Amino acid sequence: MKAPIVYQDREKELTIRFPTMKDVSAMLDYINTLSREKTFTRSQGEQLTLDHEKIYLKTLLEKIAQKESFCLLVFHQKTLIGVAGIAMRDRVEKHVGILGISLSKDFRGMGLGTLLMDILEKEGKLFLPQLKIIILEVFSNNTTGLNLYKKMGYKEYGKLPEGVLYKRRYVDLILMYKKVK
Repeated sequence: MKAPIVYQDREKELTIRFPTMKDVSAMLDYINTLSREKTFTRSQGEQLTLDHEKIYLKTLLEKIAQKESFCLLVFHQKTLIGVAGIAMRDRVEKHVGILGISLSKDFRGMGLGTLLMDILEKEGKLFLPQLKIIILEVFSNNTTGLNLYKKMGYKEYGKLPEGVLYKRRYVDLILMYKKVK
């Protein structure tokens, strides 16, 4: 793997880098916080255990080592504030990567989503040479996410009506893609 990518804005220093097993507790706290918030993620209040997160992270690191996944953690000082990655599909879809991105509440709306998407696309293509198409799923009521993805050149290719249960209400799941150049 390579050295951390470091990004600095005027007020805060952010470190963006690959995960290690030492990050397991920070990752657990991060996902459990997002889940309690019931933001636009697959976790809607559930709380994961340290054992679960260890298994997840071990598997993720194996996929990164095999160049089947690309994942970046975003730290503000020593606090994990964002996770972004691309996980490759397999077999006949091994050229397709699934993008995921999230940021802590206090760090949204600062342009970090755009920065992370840009890094994911540029660095991800170098790290995952088989990557030809990036796909993602977004809740239809996540206007911030939809606007970001459209701004970054992603196009809608489908919609699953009432595809997710969000805050006790079914909302559509929008499917988007972008060809990697």
